Amino acid sequence: MFFIFLLSTLFSLATLRAQTQTDTTRADTTKGSSTVQQQQQPPKPVDTAAVNAARKLWTQLQEKRADRSMLQRILASLNVVDSVYLAHYPSWVVRDEDLKQRMYKTFRNRYKFPSRDSDLVVTSNPSKSEIVRVEMGGSIFGREEVRLYVADSLQRTILASNYPLSAVDPPEVRAKRVDPINPVAQSIFVEGSLFGAKVLSSGGWGGEVRVGLDDIGYPFWSGGEAEMLAIIDQLKLGVVLPLNVGLGDNNIAGPVNILGRRLNGGTGFAIEYHMKIGEGNVSMHFVTETLNKKDSIDSFTNDNNVYFVHAMAQVLYSRRIFVIDNENFLTMKVGFGYHQIDRGMVQPNLSVTTTDRFDYYSPVFRIDYLRQGMRTYGITAQIYSENLYLAAWIELLQNFFYVDVKYNLPVVRQPLPWEQPNFFMISPRIRFAF
Repeated sequence: MFFIFLLSTLFSLATLRAQTQTDTTRADTTKGSSTVQQQQQPPKPVDTAAVNAARKLWTQLQEKRADRSMLQRILASLNVVDSVYLAHYPSWVVRDEDLKQRMYKTFRNRYKFPSRDSDLVVTSNPSKSEIVRVEMGGSIFGREEVRLYVADSLQRTILASNYPLSAVDPPEVRAKRVDPINPVAQSIFVEGSLFGAKVLSSGGWGGEVRVGLDDIGYPFWSGGEAEMLAIIDQLKLGVVLPLNVGLGDNNIAGPVNILGRRLNGGTGFAIEYHMKIGEGNVSMHFVTETLNKKDSIDSFTNDNNVYFVHAMAQVLYSRRIFVIDNENFLTMKVGFGYHQIDRGMVQPNLSVTTTDRFDYYSPVFRIDYLRQGMRTYGITAQIYSENLYLAAWIELLQNFFYVDVKYNLPVVRQPLPWEQPNFFMISPRIRFAF
């Protein structure tokens, strides 16, 4: 029995092993069949439209890069003028300090830093209708840069050439010897009004007449005197003469009643000097007068009380501050001043004897506002010795015709014996250059 049981067990094990090998073979066959089917499956088709679009975009990008380089070269060529022709274009050195400071600020706004004291050289096209080049201390704007960065009003003002300037001769002219006996001025600047007149050449010399003492707040004939000055660059030097007009109220300004003067004028001399310090400017003005005798042509306000300005001195520091853009800016001035008023009496022999002297010391505060654009005008306000001085002007015809207004008023105190309660004067002003 045992032998029969053993044979039965061995037969069962053999049968189980054969069944396992059959299952394994089937599994391998199924896997192999699946792999063959995968290998025989055809690949997915390529998106030809997307590939062509990418290739086209790349080609266009390369073309645009080439076009940009070409446009950059064209713009660079438009920004400059051929040096062969540039030497023959009209060029000049700007001597007007206001315009120089405005261009200096424009350069700085474009991260160019020329020296503030450098010459400002402007070159225009032959018809002087467009600025093609501006140079200041090694910093340069070409034609396109001028159009982009320089305000239109500043361009028009520079092109008008209605300010002190020095022409730059072309190479052929520069080589010629200048006649030292009869030199020809390249430009002469002239302006005049009832408040005075000025003539200035491109070389920095000229002459000026001032009516009144605006520095101490006595405009027009309320100051009783006029200065006649010679201009030599930054120095002004000349004589002081009395005004024998302005007694009693007048209507020389048409319907406006101009109050008469209460100050008399003497004879003497005046000197003024301007000096640049850093980003500002220092000005010094000194006047002295004497009145010892009444001549036949003299017209005194009162023979028993002959008031006149014996001396005046001021030292001011000024600095220009630009506001908003390059068309609006302020000039602030601060300093100290002194003036002396003498009172005299006419003697029987017509000599004038001084009986009293009045000394005044005071700080000076002054603000000048200037607007340069389509409408150009300026406003001034000054406080000195408790006297408020106001002035304004406006341009009616570009670079030619202006109107000036001046006014003063004692504040905080009563008018002094030689002052009016207030004084107002208006005058036309004409300016031109040739």
